[in-house]
Amino acid sequence: MTQPQRAIRRPPGPDQPVSLGIDAETLSTLTGLQRAYGDLVSMVRPNGRLAYFVNDPDEVRRILVRRHGRYRKGPGFERVKMLLGNGLIVSDGDVWRRSRTMIQPAFSRQNVHLLLKVMVECSDRRAVRWAAAARDGETLNTTAETCDFALELILISIFGDDYERCIVTDGENPFAFLSRDSTRDLSVVMKVRRLRQPLMQVIGKPGK
Repeated sequence: MTQPQRAIRRPPGPDQPVSLGIDAETLSTLTGLQRAYGDLVSMVRPNGRLAYFVNDPDEVRRILVRRHGRYRKGPGFERVKMLLGNGLIVSDGDVWRRSRTMIQPAFSRQNVHLLLKVMVECSDRRAVRWAAAARDGETLNTTAETCDFALELILISIFGDDYERCIVTDGENPFAFLSRDSTRDLSVVMKVRRLRQPLMQVIGKPGK
């Protein structure tokens, strides 16, 4: 959550800019900030923007559930729109509300239980693979494995049996690059756009 700097009453936080990334050092930095300043920390990023670190479950619920309309997604999501379009994940305001209303039926109690079943099945298959790798003395990249697991879970949840059909048709998982390619440049945008063909094959099926 970010917003431009202005004269407001700020929670406690460090005086110097804080640099954050997706690494172990960032986890250590955030843990240290929480210990030093509490569950609500303000900080200035290297680009001069004011950011908040919220580590209290009640406050997180207030922001995301009870008062979500008062908060907007950060500027980083503007870049994500190149990949995903202005959909549920990156949108705000009326666009977000319309998208959220459309998918609400998918999160009924019955459907959530079905998703839990999918999670268990995916976890069991991954556990068998890891056990076999351990027996063979194979080294696994845990980052790649967990990313692949998350992607598989999402795709099966969205496409069901059509997920396997896409793999058979293409000879490999056409979505695999989403978890294996850490870059987010124009070439990745083009790869995402090429996914429209397999997606339309699924969407265009009778009964979809």
